[in-house]
Amino acid sequence: MKDLLDKLSSYNIFNYLLPGVLFAAFVDSLTSFHLVQKDPVVGAFLYYFLGSVVSRVGSLFVEPLLRRFNFVAFAPYEDFVRASKADPKIEVLSEANNMYRTICALMVSVGAVALFERATIFTHR
Repeated sequence: MKDLLDKLSSYNIFNYLLPGVLFAAFVDSLTSFHLVQKDPVVGAFLYYFLGSVVSRVGSLFVEPLLRRFNFVAFAPYEDFVRASKADPKIEVLSEANNMYRTICALMVSVGAVALFERATIFTHR
């Protein structure tokens, strides 16, 4: 398990594993769904998977909404590559941007699960 954790990059930790753990904890505490695992190995895989789904929600839904409302603007990829070669901090900032997008997606996803639970409760009464 330690070897596996050593191979995870900071990007994987902050954009997949941490959001997955937070998603499971929030859903566990706010809904009747139980996602927190007792087995750390199973938990690590589940949390990583949940985090990757949350990250995908961010890239498919949150980012286009932020672009549509002109909250963020992207430069052409070629400009990003050129700027990254000139200043390595650009990649760190890009990673931070992805982390913030994933955190927004985390909140949206937790809210969606809570709304889903509420909707299913009302339809089964």
